Amino acid sequence: MGRNFIERWFDVEALHADDSSVAAIDRAFRIRWVNPAWHRFAQANGGADVADRVGPGISYLDGIAPPLRSFYETMFSAALEKKQVFEQIYECSSANTFRLFRLRALPLESEGLLLEHSRVVEHPHEGVPSELPPSSYARPDGTILQCSNCRRVRRAQGEGWDWVPTWTQASPSYTSHGLCASCAAFYWGVK
Repeated sequence: MGRNFIERWFDVEALHADDSSVAAIDRAFRIRWVNPAWHRFAQANGGADVADRVGPGISYLDGIAPPLRSFYETMFSAALEKKQVFEQIYECSSANTFRLFRLRALPLESEGLLLEHSRVVEHPHEGVPSELPPSSYARPDGTILQCSNCRRVRRAQGEGWDWVPTWTQASPSYTSHGLCASCAAFYWGVK
């Protein structure tokens, strides 16, 4: 699967001109093709190396934090098996910008999926930055827990999750990922 495969299904020039980030993945979820918007979004958001980490030849699932990886693997498998479109709204905010995206996974017969990430909402981030010191988030093992979806960080003591903008740009190396209760319930229906 690559450009030739995509050409069987779509106008490649239209996909190249699309502002949405588009990728084609095979049945094993390996990325086979991406449009220029895929790279532009990564570069504009501090992920210039994304093409090496999550680009053609790499598993799409490798770019998804563990709490959500199995969810997407299940949904993509079902879309392929049932030949039905899968859609999911998700948050992908930066330190200064709140963004919601819609992912559409379009089954391409039994060969793979075309994934389209379209921006739904974008405006300045209104989250109130936390004023707590970084040590307020360190768990006993020294790690911090960041929501894979909204990027808020869980306080070590208590159930609160706070907006720490600097950690959306570059999470500390000792960051672990999970889901805050709000995102788990709202986006994925998990209580």
